[in-house]
Amino acid sequence: VPNIRTYNTILKAYARAGKAKEAEMLLFKIIQGNCTGAPLVPDVSTFSTAIYAISKSNDLINAGKRAEALLDAMLHLSSTTTLKPNVILCNSIITCWIRSTHRKDRAEHAEMIL
Repeated sequence: VPNIRTYNTILKAYARAGKAKEAEMLLFKIIQGNCTGAPLVPDVSTFSTAIYAISKSNDLINAGKRAEALLDAMLHLSSTTTLKPNVILCNSIITCWIRSTHRKDRAEHAEMIL
Protein backbone atom coordinates (compact mmCIF):
# COMPACT_ATOMS: atom_id res chain seq x y z
CA VAL A 1 0.00 0.00 0.00
CA PRO A 2 1.48 3.38 -0.98
CA ASN A 3 2.27 5.73 1.91
CA ILE A 4 3.03 9.45 2.04
CA ARG A 5 6.70 8.80 1.18
CA THR A 6 5.58 7.08 -2.01
CA TYR A 7 3.52 10.11 -2.97
CA ASN A 8 6.35 12.49 -2.00
CA THR A 9 8.57 10.59 -4.46
CA ILE A 10 6.00 11.10 -7.21
CA LEU A 11 5.78 14.80 -6.32
CA LYS A 12 9.57 15.04 -6.58
CA ALA A 13 9.44 13.44 -10.04
CA TYR A 14 6.85 16.02 -11.13
CA ALA A 15 9.04 18.81 -9.74
CA ARG A 16 12.11 17.57 -11.62
CA ALA A 17 10.06 17.30 -14.82
CA GLY A 18 8.74 20.86 -14.44
CA LYS A 19 5.16 19.62 -14.05
CA ALA A 20 3.91 21.92 -11.31
CA LYS A 21 0.21 21.63 -12.16
CA GLU A 22 0.40 17.85 -11.87
CA ALA A 23 2.19 18.18 -8.52
CA GLU A 24 -0.49 20.58 -7.26
CA MET A 25 -3.29 18.28 -8.41
CA LEU A 26 -1.67 15.30 -6.68
CA LEU A 27 -1.23 17.29 -3.47
CA PHE A 28 -4.91 18.28 -3.45
CA LYS A 29 -5.85 14.67 -4.19
CA ILE A 30 -3.85 13.63 -1.10
CA ILE A 31 -5.45 16.37 1.04
CA GLN A 32 -8.95 15.41 -0.09
CA GLY A 33 -8.28 11.73 0.68
CA ASN A 34 -8.76 10.60 -2.93
CA CYS A 35 -5.70 8.34 -3.03
CA THR A 36 -5.82 4.57 -2.95
CA GLY A 37 -5.22 2.68 0.25
CA ALA A 38 -5.30 4.07 3.77
CA PRO A 39 -5.94 7.80 4.36
CA LEU A 40 -2.77 9.81 3.89
CA VAL A 41 -1.63 12.76 5.97
CA PRO A 42 0.65 15.08 4.01
CA ASP A 43 3.82 16.15 5.78
CA VAL A 44 5.98 19.25 5.40
CA SER A 45 7.97 17.47 2.68
CA THR A 46 4.77 16.92 0.69
CA PHE A 47 3.99 20.63 0.68
CA SER A 48 7.63 21.69 0.22
CA THR A 49 8.02 19.47 -2.83
CA ALA A 50 4.82 20.70 -4.46
CA ILE A 51 5.87 24.33 -3.87
CA TYR A 52 9.37 23.53 -5.17
CA ALA A 53 7.70 22.19 -8.33
CA ILE A 54 5.96 25.55 -8.80
CA SER A 55 9.27 27.39 -8.29
CA LYS A 56 10.90 25.30 -11.03
CA SER A 57 8.06 25.48 -13.55
CA ASN A 58 7.93 27.74 -16.59
CA ASP A 59 4.47 29.02 -15.59
CA LEU A 60 5.64 32.13 -13.76
CA ILE A 61 2.57 34.34 -14.00
CA ASN A 62 0.94 33.20 -10.77
CA ALA A 63 3.77 31.22 -9.16
CA GLY A 64 3.78 33.22 -5.93
CA LYS A 65 0.03 33.19 -5.59
CA ARG A 66 -0.13 29.42 -6.22
CA ALA A 67 2.66 28.73 -3.73
CA GLU A 68 0.98 30.85 -1.10
CA ALA A 69 -2.31 29.01 -1.70
CA LEU A 70 -0.51 25.75 -0.87
CA LEU A 71 0.91 27.36 2.27
CA ASP A 72 -2.63 28.40 3.25
CA ALA A 73 -3.83 24.81 2.72
CA MET A 74 -0.97 23.57 4.90
CA LEU A 75 -1.75 26.08 7.64
CA HIS A 76 -5.40 25.04 7.51
CA LEU A 77 -4.37 21.40 8.04
CA SER A 78 -1.98 22.43 10.82
CA SER A 79 -4.95 23.22 13.04
CA THR A 80 -5.55 19.45 13.32
CA THR A 81 -1.98 18.16 12.85
CA THR A 82 1.58 19.06 13.87
CA LEU A 83 2.32 20.43 10.39
CA LYS A 84 4.52 23.54 10.47
CA PRO A 85 6.34 25.39 7.66
CA ASN A 86 10.10 24.95 7.60
CA VAL A 87 12.93 26.94 6.03
CA ILE A 88 12.89 24.89 2.81
CA LEU A 89 9.20 25.56 2.29
CA CYS A 90 9.57 29.28 3.03
CA ASN A 91 12.55 29.58 0.67
CA SER A 92 10.58 27.91 -2.11
CA ILE A 93 7.66 30.31 -1.60
CA ILE A 94 10.02 33.27 -1.70
CA THR A 95 11.54 31.91 -4.92
CA CYS A 96 8.06 31.61 -6.40
CA TRP A 97 7.26 35.23 -5.57
CA ILE A 98 10.57 36.47 -6.94
CA ARG A 99 10.00 34.57 -10.19
CA SER A 100 6.34 35.67 -10.49
CA THR A 101 5.77 38.00 -13.38
CA HIS A 102 2.28 39.29 -12.52
CA ARG A 103 3.35 41.61 -9.67
CA LYS A 104 5.72 44.51 -9.83
CA ASP A 105 6.10 44.46 -6.04
CA ARG A 106 7.12 40.78 -5.96
CA ALA A 107 10.34 41.41 -4.00
CA GLU A 108 8.42 43.27 -1.31
CA HIS A 109 5.79 40.55 -1.18
CA ALA A 110 8.50 37.87 -0.95
CA GLU A 111 10.00 39.74 2.00
CA MET A 112 6.61 39.65 3.76
CA ILE A 113 6.90 35.86 3.89
CA LEU A 114 9.71 36.26 6.36
